[in-house]
Amino acid sequence: MKIIKIQFFILLALLISIEIISSVLINSYYKKNLQKLNVDYSFSFKTIGDVKPNQKKFELNYFGRPFYVQFNDQGTRNKKNFCEECKNIFTFGDSQTFGLFINQSDTFVEKIQFKLNKDYRIYNLGQTGITINSVIDHYEDKFSGKIKNSIILFFFGYEDILASRATKISKRQTIKKNFSESNKLNKIKIFLKKYSSTYLLLSKIKNNNNSIQIPLDNWNKFNLDIKKNDEDLYVEFKKEFELFDQKIEMLKKLSSQDKNSLVAFFLPSPKDLLNKNFKIEKYLNKKNNYKLLSLRDEFYPHNLKDLYFIDVFEEKIVDMYKNDAHLTRFSNNIISSFVFDYLKNYLIK
Repeated sequence: MKIIKIQFFILLALLISIEIISSVLINSYYKKNLQKLNVDYSFSFKTIGDVKPNQKKFELNYFGRPFYVQFNDQGTRNKKNFCEECKNIFTFGDSQTFGLFINQSDTFVEKIQFKLNKDYRIYNLGQTGITINSVIDHYEDKFSGKIKNSIILFFFGYEDILASRATKISKRQTIKKNFSESNKLNKIKIFLKKYSSTYLLLSKIKNNNNSIQIPLDNWNKFNLDIKKNDEDLYVEFKKEFELFDQKIEMLKKLSSQDKNSLVAFFLPSPKDLLNKNFKIEKYLNKKNNYKLLSLRDEFYPHNLKDLYFIDVFEEKIVDMYKNDAHLTRFSNNIISSFVFDYLKNYLIK
């Protein structure tokens, strides 16, 4: 009997040691790889996602550009926690919305929150490598019938338009498929996901090669050369525009069913600004089925080097930086002012 007790305590000590080591490793993994993931943000602790809630200020370092991030009690990149009784605003988008390379307080979502009164709360659901397919899937999974009378803001650029034709299922769909087993098994996995770092670590090791990545250079295929006229541009990418239009209309329909207001915001790329005649309104929302706003005119008067993390020489983007055309702190200031003014004038009473 004594031997059994000794073996039990040895096993218990071993399990605790493994859990401690796993906790250190998994937290290191989150900090090093978070910006590369198609993050599955949620408003339920039962979600099997990549971000642990209540992650306080910590540093990410991507391409030698360190920046600080913070996650609230629901796993969104916000300082403030989720407020059920507040009038809520949800922002969907890719790494531009997430704020890649931008410190927490400098993201446009945090800046808007600072300007809002205490009755309003805005949440950053930006995801690196996101597609509109994943946004729709996310909405159907977590918002439909649950989040009502709220404001939905969807931010997109050309990489999103191109990626809308992707046939691969989103990460959220993969997760749902993997967890569509018996309820008892689901409960066990959810429990382990919430409390066991060892389970998380083993899951990451197992699924390390299964993640779906959207190349950051996709936007460059949408070559808005200033020598091309607008009609050529539309003909060449007609299918992409039409399909993306349909996807936004689908998101609008889902939002309307829950009495949520949807506004789509176009975030221009450097090439859009070089093409002086380009207007996104010529290619999307021709039937005026949803609210579409563009920040191109807000960006246009400014120097490209102030707006994007790129190097520009003689009005041309230097090749070695063309895939890092993410928005700077200056751009986030412009976006926050533009979006807040719209909210103040048209949506927030």
